[in-house]
Amino acid sequence: MDGKFESYAAEQRAMIDWLTGRSPDARHAIAQDLNFDFAEDVFEWILTQPDCDLATAASYFWRTEPFDLLENSAYRSEDSMTVQRLIDRVNAGFYSRSEIFYGGQEPREGEEVDSSTLEEAELLREFAHDHKASNLPWTLPEALVPPFGHRAVRISDEEDPDKSEELRKLFAGLGTGSGLIPAEAMGADQPPGKMPQPAQQFTVGKKAAASSRSPFTPFYLYIAFVAAGWGLIYVFDPPRHVYTVMLCCCLGFARATFTQVRFGMKEKADKRVQTVSMERSVGSARVKPQGIYILDSNGNYGWEFANWDRLQPDGGGLGLNYRGAPWPDSMLDLPRGPWRIPDYVETPKLIFDPKRKVQDIYAVDYFLFISDKMKSLLEEFAPKSCEYLLCETEFSNGKTGPRIWLCSVVDSYRKAVDVENSPLIRVTQWGGYMISGGADWHFLPDVLKGTQLFRLVEYAGSIFCDQTFKDLCKDRGIKGTSFQQVGFLPK
Repeated sequence: MDGKFESYAAEQRAMIDWLTGRSPDARHAIAQDLNFDFAEDVFEWILTQPDCDLATAASYFWRTEPFDLLENSAYRSEDSMTVQRLIDRVNAGFYSRSEIFYGGQEPREGEEVDSSTLEEAELLREFAHDHKASNLPWTLPEALVPPFGHRAVRISDEEDPDKSEELRKLFAGLGTGSGLIPAEAMGADQPPGKMPQPAQQFTVGKKAAASSRSPFTPFYLYIAFVAAGWGLIYVFDPPRHVYTVMLCCCLGFARATFTQVRFGMKEKADKRVQTVSMERSVGSARVKPQGIYILDSNGNYGWEFANWDRLQPDGGGLGLNYRGAPWPDSMLDLPRGPWRIPDYVETPKLIFDPKRKVQDIYAVDYFLFISDKMKSLLEEFAPKSCEYLLCETEFSNGKTGPRIWLCSVVDSYRKAVDVENSPLIRVTQWGGYMISGGADWHFLPDVLKGTQLFRLVEYAGSIFCDQTFKDLCKDRGIKGTSFQQVGFLPK
């Protein structure tokens, strides 16, 4: 295993160790300046803490450039899945703590709430309306739209990134702060020894976290130019020829903008075609491989927990192993891993909105909540893959709710992916997988042995299924599913 990723993983572990036992305010302050590209595990740890503040979740969400992410989810699949898991937690009421004031990403001078964040929220609503929310991987949770919260962040000097030398070093190791980041830390190939190469430098600040540029950026800049130009003309009422010049500029820039947008979209489409071509080139040239998908829900929730914080004695919710929840085994142990349903103090209770349609599947914190219809399908075609617990449900008007089961997929497999032929997968020093996107995972049929629903020990947070199971869900009319292809199974 490369030393570069061992170092990267070690720096993330060092930051998580430092954060352990710190307040939600301290974790919020640290998350504001972490670099997305070098701290994926740290973000995941922060955002899955039971006392994580809603402001921290909102800040992460809006930093991902969600409109671009939703509009181009096919090309930013891994980012989209990460955001979808966050949205699942929001919709399930996971972020019950909402004390820190959040007014958007970067309010301008004189603004209490960032107008650009509110504008992007409106774009997300319009996009969902125009494209039918049920056809999208996720939609905007209104709980993340500012403003909310009631106070400023409270941290000590040792928790202040601007004052703590220890924090400065931790940040530098994760690609944030002044100074140069060596190429090997970025996972790049080393240049020839005799050829001088400029070092990579990262900019300090929140904008450094943006990892993808939207092909529509020229269009947004064009709109800003038009609005500013005509706004100034309206205010100062210049001579008439200025109107003609401005009109000519608008028409000329419009043509250039259209060309740039079209080129950007073509570039992304070409990258997608290359990925698909790579998938098809592996294995038999005559036999089409079977797709493998991550099974999820569409994020269209119409219910909330009534007793999330009372399910377990430590307030750990459904039972992730971050706070010593009573799992029988550790994350990478077989056969069952950490995914057995705990002995809850109280049975999970769900309160449904009578105005919303009940779906057959809801994904929440790496578990599934399913209907009788979905449970029958699982018991028929994946009889040994799941555990179930019948939940208590009712509608908010007091009427008896639908029958809903908590479902945990416990069928787990180790080394079921050919990592050497899956270039987008990197192995951490703990044996887990880190994914950079795409759909090139080469699954091993000799390991999976025909299973249709399973987890990977090395990437246990997701639930995988094969093409046959995906088709069965469609044929049986299962409502609420979402499938993201991640690879294929050669025949």
